[in-house]
Amino acid sequence: MISLPLFISLATCTTTGWLYLSRNRLKPTQILLFIHTIYIAYQILVAFPANVFTDSSSALNVPSDVLRARYMRTGRTLDAELDGLFTKLGSFDLRILYVQFGHDVVAGCDYCQSFWDFALLALPRPLLSYVREIAFIGALTLPGTPRSHLRALGLGILMLSALAEAYFTLTTPIALSPTEKPLITMWHDFFLFLRLTLFLILPFLLYLPRIPYIHRLPIISNVVPLPDPKTHPNYISPGQQLESIQRTLDHLLPSIHLLKYTRAAIMRLPTMRERASAWWAAEKMEGDEGLADPAVQKAGKGMGLGYEKSSAEQEAGVLRQNARKGLESLMASAPPSQHWFTEQS
Repeated sequence: MISLPLFISLATCTTTGWLYLSRNRLKPTQILLFIHTIYIAYQILVAFPANVFTDSSSALNVPSDVLRARYMRTGRTLDAELDGLFTKLGSFDLRILYVQFGHDVVAGCDYCQSFWDFALLALPRPLLSYVREIAFIGALTLPGTPRSHLRALGLGILMLSALAEAYFTLTTPIALSPTEKPLITMWHDFFLFLRLTLFLILPFLLYLPRIPYIHRLPIISNVVPLPDPKTHPNYISPGQQLESIQRTLDHLLPSIHLLKYTRAAIMRLPTMRERASAWWAAEKMEGDEGLADPAVQKAGKGMGLGYEKSSAEQEAGVLRQNARKGLESLMASAPPSQHWFTEQS
């Protein structure tokens, strides 16, 4: 563990750098995630529960007087609660309960006598921490947000973790192993560290961008669902798409009819017909001059858009081929009227 002033300094430096880098794209969920990360890091690095055995580097079977003396050498003060704890630890059964339920439960309960007394006292703290984390994950994956499809996955992981922690805390056997170091595992501290680590990592795993093509893996695809397309920022509902198509058709159909009648009117009036012929002749002349320009031809070839005509020596240019294919597809999708065909006699 580190001291509180050092943690505050590190947290201040980290917060300042994060705010500077995210000043233009700060979101409420990012602020919530950062505050949660600082809080969990504080729980792990600063406010982690004490343990008189690990703090004094003592084994579980060390006499109480020796344990007290070693603990005093660490420079910690001995208050009334700690003094009563060392008295309780004269019983090996309470040392076993200390391993299972931690320092705060054994030191803070003067009336507890049996295993279930300590178990009932130890229950609310991890339960409330899981409830708080479930509420936080639920806030990150609210319905209608881009990560709403991960809601069931995140909550399911927390519920399974809570059940697993409760089961192993109550059923893990406590036994000394003289051939191993340490002689015994402090199960409460171990499970607490795993729980806080899960609380620290899980929100980041849910908030990070989705790994590409992860849904194609056989097993993971059943665990990690696909995101809801309705939560995408560029999502357009079918109703909006139909409305857009309707507006386009309302503009396109009158324009097509107007074009048809305008072309017919141009062909009927000699003056309009002459002006249209002159305009198209000028357009053809400009186009021929541009196509015949060597600089334009060289630039077209360099860009992969050559427009040379086909001959016995070479094929037609890419641009000319694409234009021909596009015209053929248009003619195939819009065949001419039957009035254009003449009957063969």
